[in-house]
Amino acid sequence: MKRLLVAGFLLSACVTLRPTNAEAFPGQVLQFALSAAPVAWSVSGGSITPTGAFTAPSCATTLPSTITITATSGGTVVTTSVLVDDKVTGITISPSVVTVAPGATVQFTATVRTVCFPAGVVQRMQLKRPKDGGPAVASAVPLGG
Repeated sequence: MKRLLVAGFLLSACVTLRPTNAEAFPGQVLQFALSAAPVAWSVSGGSITPTGAFTAPSCATTLPSTITITATSGGTVVTTSVLVDDKVTGITISPSVVTVAPGATVQFTATVRTVCFPAGVVQRMQLKRPKDGGPAVASAVPLGG
């Protein structure tokens, strides 16, 4: 078999695989196409249908993860990659408005919701303002601390 890959494009025989070097979040479906037929598809993670519909692996997979998509047509093999990573869907900060006096510290929480964590992951934070009245600096605080 010939294996010629240059950024997802096979230069000899004018065969191309699209999309190239894609990104997806867990469970997302991407449609791949090869400019030759018939095509046999294979993937190193997730799943792909005979028509090239790729479903990214679930959140149970170690993320970020790079998946290899392989399309074979006749003696020609073309590959590309998909970077699968979690996707932030929302952030809530509580309290939403604070005033930090010089030398004071204010505690707040940030809840980050993602595809893999729809209920959110809570991070306790603090804003600390220098005594000289300079800008406040945010930093993470251990949840038990």
